[in-house]
Amino acid sequence: MTASEFKVKCLKILDQVHQTGEPLEISKRGNVIAVLTPFPTSTPACTAAREARELPPRGTLI
Repeated sequence: MTASEFKVKCLKILDQVHQTGEPLEISKRGNVIAVLTPFPTSTPACTAAREARELPPRGTLI
């Protein structure tokens, strides 16, 4: 996907990557300049980091 296309469709693309779990390469002038990947929310490392900071579970209203 080109950077200009990403700019126009950014929010929809963010939702798509989150839902599918598939990374997306973003290119500019034919060169890949970035890779958008979903944030890993359920890995053991993320869970341990969240517990270490003593944060409430994701989605909890504060």
